[in-house]
Amino acid sequence: DRSMKYLYCRYEHGYLVLNYKDESGCRIAHRYLYYTLREAIKLFRERYGLRYKYITVKKCFEEESKMIRNKRYAPIAAELENVAKRLGMETTEIEETIFRKVEERYLLEDVKSWYENTYDRACSEKTAKAILNEFENGEDANYDFWTNLENAHKRVKAKRRKQKI
Repeated sequence: DRSMKYLYCRYEHGYLVLNYKDESGCRIAHRYLYYTLREAIKLFRERYGLRYKYITVKKCFEEESKMIRNKRYAPIAAELENVAKRLGMETTEIEETIFRKVEERYLLEDVKSWYENTYDRACSEKTAKAILNEFENGEDANYDFWTNLENAHKRVKAKRRKQKI
């Protein structure tokens, strides 16, 4: 079947988002965290039965990076360079630090939302950070994001119980 099939890839709040659509009107969207583009596309194809289908992949984040180099963003880029010079760092180091901080903030929001939905009570910033730290230290590639999050929460609870004893 050589009907037109498209897979649009973009980054949104630290997630890699894949949006699929074809001529028949089928649309599928899926978000991936901690996967490379190649791994995410492979998993997406396997999960939705598109493994041997011809799909045109469109990378939307390439367009976003062109926009950043656009004149509209030139003052921000210049300010970033000035900050880098003042701190004695490379501009890319500062960009990576900013990206990590933004990604961490969104991950903390995910952890809080998961906790509040699972346990039907509020989640403190301290608890969310503890779960996220434990998640990053003990992530198991055989499980999905939410299972790893649940396991991290169990480890945090066990550690807190040990400290009380």
